[in-house]
Amino acid sequence: MKNLKLITCAMSIMPLFTVLHVNAKSPDLVELNVPDIAIEKKAVHFSQRLSAKNLISFKAKGFTSISDEYWFEATGKQLKSGVALAISSPGALIRLSGKQTKGKYSIPAKAIDPNSVQLFKNNKMLSSPFSQKVSQQEFATANIFPNSSAMKLNSKLGKGEFTLKVDDYLVDEQRYIVNVKEKNAEHTLHLSLAKQSYMPGQKITFTSALKSTSTNKKILMQGKQKAYIKTPSGEKKTVSFTKYNDQFQFTLPTDLTSEKRGQLFELHVETENRTNDLKVKRNAKVAFAIAQPTARIEIVGKLLNVASESGVRTKSDAAPSFADISLRVASEGRYEISAVIYGSSGKNLSLPFMLSRSAYYLIPGDHTVKLRLDTDIIKSSGLKAPYAIKSVRLMDQSRMALLQQM
Repeated sequence: MKNLKLITCAMSIMPLFTVLHVNAKSPDLVELNVPDIAIEKKAVHFSQRLSAKNLISFKAKGFTSISDEYWFEATGKQLKSGVALAISSPGALIRLSGKQTKGKYSIPAKAIDPNSVQLFKNNKMLSSPFSQKVSQQEFATANIFPNSSAMKLNSKLGKGEFTLKVDDYLVDEQRYIVNVKEKNAEHTLHLSLAKQSYMPGQKITFTSALKSTSTNKKILMQGKQKAYIKTPSGEKKTVSFTKYNDQFQFTLPTDLTSEKRGQLFELHVETENRTNDLKVKRNAKVAFAIAQPTARIEIVGKLLNVASESGVRTKSDAAPSFADISLRVASEGRYEISAVIYGSSGKNLSLPFMLSRSAYYLIPGDHTVKLRLDTDIIKSSGLKAPYAIKSVRLMDQSRMALLQQM
């Protein structure tokens, strides 16, 4: 792997920027076919002003999912025999959704009549366990949750472990999603990813913690946890993770790819814990993208201006108009380079004031492209040299993928 490096200008001009040091390894590149869509081939350049109010952060953006629910799959046979439910908050909402199976002998999804659902505790069937029921027809009227029905538990039942059964004809092999949502629950699962775009084979670090909603503090307890990745096609791939300080880590499988551009994968985490002799189950999920390494940045050049491009000596405070970026491209397509430009305020402060983007249609090979800057924005910013180029990003616009971020 080559380290990203910076070049110095061969011309004898004063530097117009603060050096950006980058040292990041890049994966091997892959050659993909050009997407079968209309792709703009004309080069486009755009710059916008940045201020303290509209400053755009180009750091890797993470995401946290907070869950007060859990869900699992069950077959028609299992539902007729009875499935276990752990209720940690009174008045939980239970939703049963028929899952459309795929394949040659697919089974049509069938909704369950809420009047056929029974609830047991300690092997005794409870009378009037539900305070509210919602049928498939009512869900269909609202145009949500197809092939679903729902029941709200009577709050008087309190907490504990129950068994849910369906006293109706169900195809044994038909699969259903059982969802238990505990609104205003004391315990919530917090699942976080540090960023939302990864490369195949890259390590993913996530945090998963059960917290008390009243204190927002992690609850220390013994429990079990498992994780899997759900692909855009619905396939589940179990991942083996290791504990890394207060986080968890696993390697993203190399065989995970998107069939269509812009598709997202999901990291699912299932937990089961006990606190104060109460079983607490929670599921959470976060979406992320997997980008194929179709190109990479080889060199980020210094900020220059038109005069220096022609070999003319320039003043040290001349406004820069571009930066040369060297790329290695493996897959034909349209690529975008973007960066935030910083200037000196005269108080030993380097302040961001402009976001610049340049997009080019490129064929496989080595290219040096220009990130064009708006000199009018630079001159009106009130900032002076040395200027700096930071937060450089490479996007594969053809495949809607973030390739590099530094």
